[in-house]
Amino acid sequence: MDNRGIYNNGAYLIKHPNWHLEGSSTKAKWIKSVIPEEIRSSVRSILEIGCGRGAILNGLKGFFNKECQFTGIDISNEAISYARNNFKDIIFICGDVYSLDLDRTQYDLVLCIDVLEHLYYQEEFLKIINQLSRHSLFHVPIGNNLKNKLFNRWENQMNKFGHMQFYDIASLINTFTNCGLKIRAYKHTFGLEYPKYKHIYPFLKWAFKISPYITSQTIGLVSVMILAESLPKTPFNNIGEDYNT
Repeated sequence: MDNRGIYNNGAYLIKHPNWHLEGSSTKAKWIKSVIPEEIRSSVRSILEIGCGRGAILNGLKGFFNKECQFTGIDISNEAISYARNNFKDIIFICGDVYSLDLDRTQYDLVLCIDVLEHLYYQEEFLKIINQLSRHSLFHVPIGNNLKNKLFNRWENQMNKFGHMQFYDIASLINTFTNCGLKIRAYKHTFGLEYPKYKHIYPFLKWAFKISPYITSQTIGLVSVMILAESLPKTPFNNIGEDYNT
């Protein structure tokens, strides 16, 4: 269902030797900024799907209740081996979400950080998330932007990063809604906030502060952090209710 071969045959590791570890602390900060207190205080179990080397989960320890159990799952043997060797107090599973027993497996919060864009059948994936937890948190790049269109960067994004889906904010909202997920809150994030880009392109940072939406649609480098809530399977849920409340 995905292009998992590149994550186990060394191809992805060659292109990304650090497996994006350098951005983990920034992503953990963004996650903390979106989760409201009533959810944070009630979470006792967290599953991160596509956890990579586990650094994001490690960065969230101390933010949730001290009794919270952290679990990460990833299809990459290399990533899980690294995580197990470096973060002993977190459970790491080598596998995919499709192998989980949905009748017996439940979590208070599911994290999918930069995962959705790598999947061919994202709606099927989201419906599984709907069953795993009432609350879920996603980080998804806005790839359907003017820069990618002008320079025809689709092939580069697919080959270098393994991206299969290219969203804008409207298509993301529609995708989540079609899978029975209500968007509780969302926040634009900017790639130049990562430490390695901290001191470059200051004018772009100002553009993002003025209008995250316009920046996401033009120069790119913008993602969206989305907090979603699973809805019961009834025909007319929350008609007329503002999704951002």
